[in-house]
Amino acid sequence: MTRIRVARTLFVPAVIALFVQPAGQAMADAVTDWNVIAINATAVPPNSILQSRVLAIAHGAIYDAANAVSQQGAAYAVDLKAPAGTSLDAAVAAAAHGVLVRLAPMQKPTLDAALNAGLSKITDGEGKTDGIRIGSQVAERLVALRSSDRADAKAIFTAQAGPGFYQPTPPHSMAPILPQWGGVAPFILRSRSGLEFRGPPSVGSAEFARDLDEVRSLGAHNSPTRTADQTAAAIFWTVQTAVPWHAAARAASAAKNLSTAENAKLFAILSMATADSQIVGFEEKYRLRIGGRSRHSARQPMAIQHGSLSS
Repeated sequence: MTRIRVARTLFVPAVIALFVQPAGQAMADAVTDWNVIAINATAVPPNSILQSRVLAIAHGAIYDAANAVSQQGAAYAVDLKAPAGTSLDAAVAAAAHGVLVRLAPMQKPTLDAALNAGLSKITDGEGKTDGIRIGSQVAERLVALRSSDRADAKAIFTAQAGPGFYQPTPPHSMAPILPQWGGVAPFILRSRSGLEFRGPPSVGSAEFARDLDEVRSLGAHNSPTRTADQTAAAIFWTVQTAVPWHAAARAASAAKNLSTAENAKLFAILSMATADSQIVGFEEKYRLRIGGRSRHSARQPMAIQHGSLSS
């Protein structure tokens, strides 16, 4: 086993153990508890693009459910007002659970157990019942709103022949994933203006030759030019995108001692911004980086994005 394979074998599980905490472990509040539960529930299959959408919907629902109770800001998509005395924790838990069991149905036994564990800590009564009702309503409505966001659209990608364009890699020659993702409706982004990529350098240019040499040198199996830090960074980012970013957000939340309502807003913004960046990135990837043609409607007028969470 090579040094790099040994590093990967030891390093990746360590990173996951560091960032992804057991769902049953007590954390700051219901929002951060369900953030960990959501990440764990969407970890298989390991696709950070699909995961970003589910996390954005889940945290959007958590935000609207929390806001229905706290009434501290404008709703994102589902504007409800909870009766006085409604349990905030029950609303958060029911909203998160309601989204996740619909979008990660294979995880239902684990999600049900997490919900029951969380609700068992809340005193029975009308406040708890109202919280469950509010959270469940928000989850159902937001999942329904996002059901037409084109995430499941069919798209056919045709690779473009010639130097400088991506070609399926032998021996399996697997097709590039998710060619439709650039056409998914964003969560909060209202315009793609200014987000376009410049694209790769022209084949045959000095810049192209320099970049190609750098990739060959640093990416070689036993590269003599790649530093240990660069190797560690590459291995670090093999985990799903949400794992380190959401771990950093939980750490920041704990350091700032944020309230449940503040956490609901923080994780909604983070999740939706991440999801939107994946959508824009995939549109540009298929348009410029891969160089092929993907028949989807990425440039049609954007829809489904709702209220701003920045205020």
